[in-house]
Amino acid sequence: MGRGSLAIAVSAACLLIGYSIAIGPYDWMHRDNFDLIMEKMISVDEKNCKEMSIDSLRLPVNTLGQVPKFNVLPQIVVFPNRTKLIHLHNMALNRGYFFSYILQRLNESEFDFPLLPGFMYYYLSSAATVTSAPGLLNGSSILFDTHCQYANWFPTILNFNQTLPLFGPKAWRLDDYQDNVNWLREPTNNTIIVEDLGAGPNHNYTARWHRLNPLFLYDPDPRIKIDFIPDLRTDNQAKHQYDYNIYNSSSPGVMGKTPNVTRRFFGPPSPGIQENYQPVYFSRPYFDCGRTNMWLVSSVGPVIDFMRRYSIETNLRSPK
Repeated sequence: MGRGSLAIAVSAACLLIGYSIAIGPYDWMHRDNFDLIMEKMISVDEKNCKEMSIDSLRLPVNTLGQVPKFNVLPQIVVFPNRTKLIHLHNMALNRGYFFSYILQRLNESEFDFPLLPGFMYYYLSSAATVTSAPGLLNGSSILFDTHCQYANWFPTILNFNQTLPLFGPKAWRLDDYQDNVNWLREPTNNTIIVEDLGAGPNHNYTARWHRLNPLFLYDPDPRIKIDFIPDLRTDNQAKHQYDYNIYNSSSPGVMGKTPNVTRRFFGPPSPGIQENYQPVYFSRPYFDCGRTNMWLVSSVGPVIDFMRRYSIETNLRSPK
């Protein structure tokens, strides 16, 4: 029985594309930061990325410009070439709200345990997120912290209210131009592969030594602030409490004056003027080695659950 949080990440292709290094035809065209970034991007490919260091697979923090922030979106002007970042931000925020709600809604009694999202639900949900935006989203994952996944699909192996050590389904778009059924030999963007990042030995993605961890799960740079797993945030502003009401309708278009159901749940942070906690953070651009083999940037947001689940010791339960 563990404490922790979940993190949901959505990946998109970085908007920097280059094929050659051009110092310039004139003497006054000196090397600049753009040349340094291009050299770093074209020096990594799917054949040598596994031998590269983590620093070689990441670009500087300030490579990505005009990063969306939840509390200032209504007041800023978004340029047309940054609308994909807005969509990436909203997808991670949407999934964070959705899974926070359903996990806590089914956390009231032991009779809710069989109704929890199952093994295949998480797989299909990750794949559906990728297929929802062809040409934009290249990957999606739902990563649970240590012993935070209550597996209701193993009733003969795990007893009620038992957990899995790790569970992290990740879906990404697969290049299917070599498939036998693909007569045109062109990528269709319709083939999705999903795997559990936490299955098998040496797959502890929560560990700092794991190659995926510093890419979109933890970054010590204070400008990134991705540190949802493990959950060390004790400030009450890190988990916001949301209220929602359900009204009855006596006739079409006519709602009752008093709500029939009033509920609350904990969700991603809802920052005001202060920027202590944002509901979505963006990683620095990184090379997705062994999967899409592309330079990606991920939007990462938390999913809040009420731990420990189904416990009668309410004083020991808290949003994680």
